[in-house]
Amino acid sequence: MIQRYKGIGGSDIAALCGLSTYKTPYQLWMEKRRIAPPSLTQEESDYLLFGRLLEAPIAKVFAKRTGRTIERVRKTFKHPVHPFLLANIDRRQLDPLRTRAASGVLECKNINAFKRREWAQGGVPVPYYMQLQHYLAITESEYGSFAVLFGGNEHYYFDVERDDLVINRIVALCCDFWEHVQAGTPPDMTYNKAGQELIKKLCAKASPGGREMILETPEAMAKARRLIRLDLQLDVKGAEAKELEAWFKWEMQDAVQCLIPGVAKFTWPGGEQKRIDPDALRKAYPLIAAEVEKKIPTRRFSYKTLEQIAQEPEQEDSQPLIITSGVRQISL
Repeated sequence: MIQRYKGIGGSDIAALCGLSTYKTPYQLWMEKRRIAPPSLTQEESDYLLFGRLLEAPIAKVFAKRTGRTIERVRKTFKHPVHPFLLANIDRRQLDPLRTRAASGVLECKNINAFKRREWAQGGVPVPYYMQLQHYLAITESEYGSFAVLFGGNEHYYFDVERDDLVINRIVALCCDFWEHVQAGTPPDMTYNKAGQELIKKLCAKASPGGREMILETPEAMAKARRLIRLDLQLDVKGAEAKELEAWFKWEMQDAVQCLIPGVAKFTWPGGEQKRIDPDALRKAYPLIAAEVEKKIPTRRFSYKTLEQIAQEPEQEDSQPLIITSGVRQISL
């Protein structure tokens, strides 16, 4: 566990390159700085657990079917130039049919049966491909393979050649990211699904005093106009609108209002929802469920165009704004 804080490993590459649907570069930075603990979903944890248990038989079947020699290596490899780039590979392999290349890397994977079609039709998924290229760079290997067990009963293997263009890009991104880690300065936030979930957690509570802010940058004005257009075109609103909302939420942090001069005013007030904590409820009697209520922060993001605000009667500052459009319930 301590090793993961000393550098960048293969499991970090997808998130670092912005290719993970579960983790952003910003969240990875928080983990490397020990601001937040490493996070895995229950599904990921289970696959990692059984992947470790099944690693040996997956490798043995690979060796039998390919005629290649495999060897387990119990060490952490370091990049010859950038020692913070680390690799813990599953196996070394030797392909007797290759005359130029010496040994290669073998990675053993336990994969959901429903992912088999994705691998069969499109080849090695990009996050895994990037991870293997990272390993090839650090071990100075010319080739590698994935031995994959789908659904516990289908075994396939995929050979991958070294790609120096991809490796150069990975190394450049890793060096830039590690500079951020060492300097304590976070990378830019990303606003995909993983970024949206992270923003929900980091900005769960509004400021107690109802902080307001103004964004006058051309970028903010352009994004606000685009978000409003998307909101009025319900048939095309989707991922882009969510990413734009996430951008404004990240800019607002704990602010409850954000004015975009000449365009709109965004509101994101705070509140709480009372829900029954299932874990506590299992230990208590149903009749006293109220005693184990769990308060969960909740905020609602919305906007009004300035034209709408101008047409409304003036209200006292102490009164809440009436929200008429663009409303979303943010469940945290």
